[in-house]
Amino acid sequence: MKTFKTYYTTSSKSENSGSFKELLEKVKKGNDVKIKLNVCNRTGKDKFGKIYTNKRDYEEIIPFVNIAYNNKDIVGLVPYHRASSSSYSFSPKKKNYYDTPTSSYVHPEYNCFFSYCTNETSITLRTNNNKISIAGDKQQSTYALYQWISTDDDWQLAFETDKDSNNTAKKNYLIESLKNGQNVKVEITLNNWNYILNPQILYFYKDTLDSVSMNVSMKTYPIILYGEKIYKDDVDYYQESELMVCSDGKTSVAKTIKHKMTYKQNNIIKKLYYFFKKKILFFEKKTEYEGLNLNTKWFLKK
Repeated sequence: MKTFKTYYTTSSKSENSGSFKELLEKVKKGNDVKIKLNVCNRTGKDKFGKIYTNKRDYEEIIPFVNIAYNNKDIVGLVPYHRASSSSYSFSPKKKNYYDTPTSSYVHPEYNCFFSYCTNETSITLRTNNNKISIAGDKQQSTYALYQWISTDDDWQLAFETDKDSNNTAKKNYLIESLKNGQNVKVEITLNNWNYILNPQILYFYKDTLDSVSMNVSMKTYPIILYGEKIYKDDVDYYQESELMVCSDGKTSVAKTIKHKMTYKQNNIIKKLYYFFKKKILFFEKKTEYEGLNLNTKWFLKK
């Protein structure tokens, strides 16, 4: 049985505790990571302009599907989240007690792509049921407590494209291990971020009919291409992408959704600027494709 432990804790109301460096080492080894969130009380106005305070006394634990990291931050990615009005039901008529003053019982269905960063930045990207981007937002320190949890899993680097591409024994060991059902994660680097990716599907194939060499490719769950955007306040959009990562280093990128962001603009000139910019930028586009040659690192769970 896996043993989970809190390695790093941050809070807007107290000093950080634990070790970011130790958590980062767990991430680099491919270990699973979750985040535990303590939700803050929230003050606002209802539709009649009356001020209210929501006493939100619950916690969330979110396992990450993929991880992005650099030497400064770790980001956990959670695609395929179906939004709900409550923590116990998908029905739009069901609500938690603290949300009843703040929203109506009827609102459109939508899906979310969450990401949480160790610098307490959280990004929520939304799409409707037709996978068309609707309002996304980025927030800072919206939770009272952020606890980063990981395991002591034992993963080994079994194959690295740049070092082992001519090592038939290592490649064969990787492929046979995967065919026998061994768990795998793959690390790649894009836009100065390292991504630890979980497989959605594994494929085993030959380049030609008479080839004696076998390759493996991995179709990934979606990721967000961050670059420096995660640190900027006024980002127009975040690019969602899916990858097909191959053991020979060839990587196919499908850029699927540009998630448009919304920001509060107090200045009327800025409001008009961003309104027309989005009208020009966010007409519907087809998926864009890109082929890359990347160094891939394949980790097997011992």
